[in-house]
Amino acid sequence: SEPGYKMIEINIELVDDNRIVEAITFIDEATSEENFIPPKEYVQTIVNGAKAHKFPQNYINYIISILNIQEQ
Repeated sequence: SEPGYKMIEINIELVDDNRIVEAITFIDEATSEENFIPPKEYVQTIVNGAKAHKFPQNYINYIISILNIQEQ
């Protein structure tokens, strides 16, 4: 994993068929706040990746709404 991040396994529910699947995610070890809001640049990177991987537009809109960021 990347320095400064802890890799964890989580269960997520898929929106198309409600299946539960295991996923891997990374947590910033330096941030302990549950309500931490990532920088807009980071969220934009996530949005760009979602678009590149053809995520559903309604999910991309949800990501954008989290921080009320403007698309670039």
